[in-house]
Order: sequence, then structure tokens, then C-alpha cells
Amino acid sequence: MYQYHRTRWTKHLDFIFIDLVLFEVAMFISVLIRFRSFHPADSDRFVRSGLILLVLILLFAILSNNYSGIMRRETPGEFISTLSFTTVIIGLFTVFLYIFKLADAYPRFVYICTWVLASVFIFFGRTIRKKELLKRPDNGHARRQILVITTEEEARGVLTRLKERRQGSYNIDSVAIVDRDMRGDAIRGIPVNAFRNDIFEYIRSTEIEEVFLHLPDNRSLATFFSDHLKEMGLSVHMSLSWQSESAQRNTRVEGFGGYTVLTTSARIVPMGQLAAKRAIDIAGSLVGMAICGIIYLFVAPIIKKQSPGPVIFAQERIGKNGKRFMLYKFRSMYPDAEERKAQLQEQNEVEDGLMFKIEHDPRVFPFGQFMRRTSLDEFPQFVNVFLGDMSLVGTRPPTVDEWEKYEYHYMKRLAIKPGITGLWQVSGRSDIKDFREVVALDTQYIDEWSIGLDIKILFKTVLVVLTKRGAS
Repeated sequence: MYQYHRTRWTKHLDFIFIDLVLFEVAMFISVLIRFRSFHPADSDRFVRSGLILLVLILLFAILSNNYSGIMRRETPGEFISTLSFTTVIIGLFTVFLYIFKLADAYPRFVYICTWVLASVFIFFGRTIRKKELLKRPDNGHARRQILVITTEEEARGVLTRLKERRQGSYNIDSVAIVDRDMRGDAIRGIPVNAFRNDIFEYIRSTEIEEVFLHLPDNRSLATFFSDHLKEMGLSVHMSLSWQSESAQRNTRVEGFGGYTVLTTSARIVPMGQLAAKRAIDIAGSLVGMAICGIIYLFVAPIIKKQSPGPVIFAQERIGKNGKRFMLYKFRSMYPDAEERKAQLQEQNEVEDGLMFKIEHDPRVFPFGQFMRRTSLDEFPQFVNVFLGDMSLVGTRPPTVDEWEKYEYHYMKRLAIKPGITGLWQVSGRSDIKDFREVVALDTQYIDEWSIGLDIKILFKTVLVVLTKRGAS
């Protein structure tokens, strides 16, 4: 019988507990630094805030992948992961307090100091815990005895990879080579104890619990071994070696209409991570819409004075998987901009007409140029984020006419929700005029997506807007 591994977050309860404790400690120290004391009267307020932090951290642990692969992370990766974690928690914590009118519980210094201290404490706490686990003979886990069945050519690479990524959850007991009798030899320090014809007899005489099968050039033989080993009551792990590593990352075996199917996609993401992304989108859109309302009071009179017409510009765009929606922006062009677009096609700086971009667009009125340089025109898109048509971070939503010109392989860039900002926007924006480069950046974002990457892009977006680099 095979015991399925615990879910991602429950495997790391020790790290979650460390993060919880250190975050609370960081907040306690921040309060002491700010007020130079801690009176009993303040305890209720601190307890309420601490409970909110606790709930947010637990939800983040369950819904995100922050703890996935934590034992394999090197120092730079752990630092980025920790910073992403503390930034999201403090951000959500602040938004929560503002929504429920509890923001005056502590001055801003306490939140900023808590973020800094928590980042430092948690980074070192995780690092120390990992070193402690790695020093243990069993890495803190009960090891299962594994027999690896493979070929001579594949053996060294397979054992190297298995040993590097095992994290102590199993012990490679021995190797069986199917295409050459190598009994008595050792590969990567693992003894070769069986040949093709005596594998079953060897297993019967040992305490092997599970078998890993890697026979990339002989699927029929792999199936033969798998069937017979299961009859012996063993758990068998058969590698999908005929697929690329990228395909394997985005492939799942699941049920579908009564069938067992191998499901593959451009990117498979756990539901919890998507829920976390949506939660961040909602929190960010609430703040963005509040700021947008304030901006509206100032920009609306100027827009109407320079170009009579509506303040908000609505345009049909293409969203995730071809879904159409209305995108909102502060109007930065004259009302006849769409009619004049056809006359300006010859000046389009993007090849194939898959995007429309020209420098010093004559359809943009003076204040509209300022809004574009400062990205003020983008703020109404927070409504699109709140409605679920867009995300804070994603790919650029094409217009309908751009979409109709797409070749089939360009459609991958809309396998996710479009975003207000994205990897393309923080990599040059107007400086990038080759649509293939835009597609490459969008594809990279989809392949490498994580909550941490979104946070990194959001920070870069702020820098791009402040420096006006690549804006138009």
C-alpha cells in the first residue's frame, strides 16, 4: 500500500510555525521600539492584531506555494521568497485594517518596522531550520527503501537527480540494470544488486518497499515490470520519460468523465495559488479604485477642457482564452481616435500590425500625453481587476482587430488573465517594438509565474512609472 504524501503546506508545519512565531515577535518588538513600553491596556489591541496576522499567515501558507521546495532553495532564492511572504502579509494586513477602520491601531512606523524585522527574523529562522534538518541522518523524515530499475546509459543521470531532490523522504537502496549485467558494481555510490532476469527474486529476498522505473526507450518493458511489481504488492513510480521536463511539470493524471486521463496545459497551477492571486487582486483593486476616485476629481475637468467628450474611455478587448470584455481608461485621445487609426497604419512601428504604436501619436491631446507618461490613464482598469476580467499582473489585452490577426502560437499569451502591468511593461514598454519579443516575455511570465514574481513585477512597475522609462 502506498501512502500518498501530505499536501504541500502540511509538509512544512515546522516552517509555518517558525514564521508565525517570528512574525508575532517582530510586531511585539516594533511596538516596544515605538512606544518604549508595553502597558497592560495595550494587550487587547495587540492580541486582536496578532490574531489577524495569524489568520493571514495560515491562509497564505495554505493558498500559496511559498513553502514548496523550501529545502532546495539556496540563500538568494530563500531571501526573495521570504521578502515576498512578508510583503504580501503586511500588505494584506494593512488593507484589512483600512477596510474595517482599524488602521489607527498603530502608527505606520509599527507596520514598516514589523515588515523589516519579520523579513530578517524569518529569513534567518528558515535558514537555521533547514541547516538543522539537513544535519539529521534522515532529514527529519521516515525514509522508504527504493529500488531503481533503469538502463546503463540512464543510470548515472537518474541517480544524480533522485539523490539531489529526495529531501530525505526516501533512501535509494540499490539499482537494477536491465540491459547489462553489472551486479557487484556501484553507480554514484549505489550498489547494482540485480540484472533484468533476477529482479523479482532480488526484491523477494529484500525489504524493498517501492520501485522507481525509468526505461525511456522501452515503454513495453516498463509496463511489464510495473504490472508484475504491483502484483507483488509494491508501489511503483514510473517516470513519464517520453515527455520533456517542462511538459512533466504541467501534466497531471486525473479522472475525466469516468476515464483516467493525462492532462497537460501551458501551465498547471494549484487552485490555492490562484485563490491567493485573486485575493491580492481584490485587495489591490480596492485600494486602486479609491485612488482612482481621487484622481478623477482632478483630471476630469482638464480632460473635458482640452477635449470635450467622456472622461472614461471604454474599449472592447480580448481577455483570457478569447473572452471579450470592456476595458476602462481615462480618455487620453480625441474622440475621433478610432476613426483616424486607419489613416495612421502606415506609421505603425510594430511589425505585422499585431499591436499599434507610433511615437508622438497625433490623436493624443496634450494632457493625455502627460497621463500616458505618468500612467494615470491606467487607473480605471482597477475596476476591471475588481470585476475579474483582469489581474494586477498579467499580459497586455489585445484589441479585437489585433486578436483577429494572431497566429495560433500567439494565443498562448492569453492563457491567463490580462493585467494592468506585466513582464513586458517592466522590460521596456514603448522601447519594445517587435511583437515576437512581447510574446516571448508574456510566455516567460506564464511559464515562470508565482506570487513572488507578481510582487517583483509590481515593485518594478512603480520604479518604471516614477522614472518614466519606456512610457508613452
